Formats: sequence, structure tokens, C-alpha cells
Amino acid sequence: MANGLRRTAAACIVVTAVFAGSPGISGNSDRSALTSMEHLAGRGDSAGVRREARLFFRKFPKSKFVPDVRLLLAETEINPDKSLRLYRVVLDNYRYYEKRDYAHYKLCSVLYLLSRWNDLRKESHECLRDYPRSPHRGDFMLYNARALIFLEKFDEARDICITITTSSHDYEKLSQALLLLAYINRNTTGYSRSYLITLRDLIVGFRESQVAPAAIYLLGRCYEDKRDYNRAYSAFLDIQTKYPRSPEAVYVQNRLPGITRHNPVPVDYMPTDSAIRSSDRIDIRPETEPRNSGKPKGVVYSVSLGPMRNKHEASEIAGLIRRDFAPIRVIHLRDHYLVYAGRVASQQKAISIKIRLAEEFGLNGRVVRIVSDSNKTYIYGD
Repeated sequence: MANGLRRTAAACIVVTAVFAGSPGISGNSDRSALTSMEHLAGRGDSAGVRREARLFFRKFPKSKFVPDVRLLLAETEINPDKSLRLYRVVLDNYRYYEKRDYAHYKLCSVLYLLSRWNDLRKESHECLRDYPRSPHRGDFMLYNARALIFLEKFDEARDICITITTSSHDYEKLSQALLLLAYINRNTTGYSRSYLITLRDLIVGFRESQVAPAAIYLLGRCYEDKRDYNRAYSAFLDIQTKYPRSPEAVYVQNRLPGITRHNPVPVDYMPTDSAIRSSDRIDIRPETEPRNSGKPKGVVYSVSLGPMRNKHEASEIAGLIRRDFAPIRVIHLRDHYLVYAGRVASQQKAISIKIRLAEEFGLNGRVVRIVSDSNKTYIYGD
């Protein structure tokens, strides 16, 4: 009898030691176990979170914190497709979970990362319907607008962005909505009055926002395309000086050599009222057709790289990427060369090419639309 009790006591000690030796289940409550997992997540230990979650589900299968643990698993998952599935587990199995809107917000962020525009449009639209008072409502609107832009539904995206600018008081969300409006204007009306006004409003009113360097970069690119090298040079220098750690500072570093050979001088680059008034309402070379123009036949998309100073430089770039992004075309313009990578049927596929060029070759390009009829080919965007 005594030996049996000792064996039972020893077994209890072993079980206790298993849980005590695990940092996530060191406390006596499900709350302390969750807290330990949160600390592991904060340190970026996704494997530790998975290990402790398995122990948690065995020890506390009926805990009210089970949805929180599953949400933590989704947040710490490195593989984005697996992360989507884990967020779905939370949303499909816990209808009354108080953090459902947050789980949906994180799911939208993964869909955006994966460029799954149709899914993102659907999910963000449902979130706007289901969570009218969520603190993430502004994020849902921005995700919805981005999805609509990439699906080329510019009118719907514009309406969403305007709603944000008239209803939100969040500094960053307002600035992001204005940047999206600038992008819409660029795609539908080219370097038009509305495009310049939107960029000026964003740069002047939101200079401390995260998207300010992107707005200045877009304005500089506008000047560069119009061969106003003094203003392009000044805008790019402003980015290097005021936002040296921004991604745009890297883009500028690649573009400045082509501008400095024109011997530019620093000037005030902000568009004046008179300059805006003298701009066209619709630029003659927008990246897409003006509203209600109807989609022409023979439309394909490509990614434009450049400008390059000479044919040799353009040919080197073309040779570097030809195997992966055929067909490749080298185009000679007035005083520079451009390389066009790929020919695909949708803007979304062209964006994928653009991302691959940046990630695999360090080449920053932009998507252009190529329209062909029986006699001529038109390239919109460069």
C-alpha cells in the first residue's frame, strides 16, 4: 500500500515537473500561461509560442482564453498562407469573440501582403458592414480602396478615399487616403491639375506623416518626366535631407545621377497656384484612359525600367533579366533609354513582375499600359 502511494506520488511529481519546466505553463492559471506566451511572441519566438500553445490546449481545453491563444498563433506564424488559415480558425469558430474585428484586420493585412486583391476587396467590404464601430474601420476602408485600385475600379476607390478625408480625424489615415487619391488621379488623368493639387496638399499638410516622402518622390518624378530637372533635383534632395531612412531615399539615390548630368540648381519645388492653373485638366499621357472612355482592345501591361544614359547600360540590364522576364524591349527616347520587362494581360500580373524585379535584382520600375491598334502602339505611363 505504502509502495503504491509512493509510486503515485512520484508520478504526480513527474507530471508537475513537465509543466513546471515549461516557461509558458509555469503558473497555475490559464491567464498566466497566456501571459507567458505573449512574452514569447514579443521576443519573436514563434516556435516557443507553438510549443506552449499545445500544452495550453491540453491543460486548459475549456479556457475562455483559447481564442486568444489561437489568435497569437496566427500572429506569430511566419508563413502567410498558414497565417491566413489560422486567422480563419479564429473567425469561423468564435462568433462572439471580442477581438474578431482585430483578427479580421490582421487577415486583411496578410491578404494585402499576398496581393490577393479580390479576396481583400471582399473581406474589407464585409468588415465595413460587420464592424461599424471598430477602431480599425479606417484601416478596412484603406484596404478596400487599395484593392479597388489594383482591380482598376478607380471610381469606387476614389469614393472610399474621399469618405476617409471627410470623416476621419486620424493624421496617418488621412495622409494615406490622400496618397491613394493622388495615385488614382495619376492613373486616370495623368499629371493633371487634380494630381498636383493632391500632392501639394499632402506635402504641405502632412509633412510629418509616414507617406510624406512618397508624396515628394511622386512630385519629383512628375518634374523629371517633364524634364524640369531643377525642381526634380530639389525634391529628391529634400527626401535625402529630411527622410534619409525612407525607402524613397534609396530610390532617389538611383535616380539622381541621371538628373545631375543636366547641371540642376536648387529651387523651390512646391507647385504654385499659377503653375497648377497652367496644367491641363487631363494630361495627354495618363497611365490609363480617362473615366468612361471604355477599355480599348489590344491592351497589355509591362514594367518600365530606367531611364538609362546610354544603349550599353540598357542592354546590360536587358541581358540580366531577359531569361526571367521575357519579352524584353529596349526603347530609345530623345536623350535616354528605357527597358520594358514582360508583356502580361493584367495590371496585377505586372505588379508581380515589378515586385520580383525589386526583390531579386534591385531594379525599381513602374507599371505601364501598352495599347495597340492596327497601325500604332501607345505606351501610357512614361
